Amino acid sequence: MQFTESDLPYWGTVFVSAFGTWLIFRMVPLVLGRFIVSSRYNSLPLGEQRKVQKCTASLCAALVEGAISGYIFFFRSDIGPELVRYDCSLLRHNVGIFLGYTIADTLLLLLTPEFTGVNDLLLHHAASLFSGYAGLTYAIFPYYINLYLLMEISNPMLNLRVILDVMGYKRSSLYVLNSVVWTVAFFLSRIVTIPLFWYNVVVYASRTLFQQEAAIVLTGMVLMPLFNVMNVLWFVKILLGAWEILKDREYV
Repeated sequence: MQFTESDLPYWGTVFVSAFGTWLIFRMVPLVLGRFIVSSRYNSLPLGEQRKVQKCTASLCAALVEGAISGYIFFFRSDIGPELVRYDCSLLRHNVGIFLGYTIADTLLLLLTPEFTGVNDLLLHHAASLFSGYAGLTYAIFPYYINLYLLMEISNPMLNLRVILDVMGYKRSSLYVLNSVVWTVAFFLSRIVTIPLFWYNVVVYASRTLFQQEAAIVLTGMVLMPLFNVMNVLWFVKILLGAWEILKDREYV
């Protein structure tokens, strides 16, 4: 493990993010259960309440991660695909937010009885933990690390969709609008970025990629293709689900 004193602020961000995720998870019952939609929330089974808590914490983390990665992608012209070693402090703090959230969410999945049986999500988190560690520890290929984090842009809408569904708002206009926005965001941040990522890898990064640390090579050549395949499969599932909804409502 490559660790220096200059890395301490980034690991501090990991701790703050993990604690913040846990705190939001614990605060949701106080907010929803007493002030906003108390009757709906309190009438839910405990497992559904926990799902709302978890999705709210995930939504908040994804909002921050997506906003920062979007800012870097569109407004930081110094972060280009040709860069190899470049320490972007904002990017590494964003990786720290991502890693801290993933640590906290993994612990919630393991320690909360209502979340048993989510092995597929645990496998996803295991891959995310490793890639987050690699991105935080090594200030290498910042453009590609940011493209990875750009996928978080679609997650707030996904989590809001689950919350609205569980809370009984699946027939609402907000649910339909959010679903449309989620589909578009998913396509732009998780599908369109696939050819962008690999084109730039071939043109710029391939010359030096295999000279880097093993964690970077493993993340780029094993985990990233795995996430790409998962995103394509998920998007096909989204489109099939949207088609069924349109047929049921006689729009097609």
